[in-house]
Amino acid sequence: MNTASGTRKAMAGEVPPRADQFWRQQAQTQAQPAPQARATIVEPEDSQESRALVALGYPLWPLALLSLFDRKQSRRLRKHAYQALGFNIGMAAVWGILSLVVGIPILGISAGLLLAFMLPVFVVLSVLYGIKAWHGDDVRVPIISDWLDDRMPA
Repeated sequence: MNTASGTRKAMAGEVPPRADQFWRQQAQTQAQPAPQARATIVEPEDSQESRALVALGYPLWPLALLSLFDRKQSRRLRKHAYQALGFNIGMAAVWGILSLVVGIPILGISAGLLLAFMLPVFVVLSVLYGIKAWHGDDVRVPIISDWLDDRMPA
């Protein structure tokens, strides 16, 4: 079947396949404008002390609060400081709610098991977020990052 279709001659008025349509290829090359040079904004490099203070703010919330008082801090580090405070407040809220639920007879067993895993989860996440903040990566704390993106000015 392939040999028969390969030897078949094109009939008059037949449209060639899209890849073989030379007029489409010419129109596409002519329609593309020349690339424009983009202006890039280069932010000054943050000091190591500021980055360390913000990175340590994830496991130790008073350092995140202290880093907010630095006037020379960039927007990115300020966002990290707010995220660190939000992360610590969120983990404390979950800890408090689970501590209250432990007193309920039937739900207390499952809440007690979750409460036992809260400290290791907090330590692992805070160290992971701190390392990412130290290296300059974008840290996305699930709920807090979205909330901050809506409220922080560009």
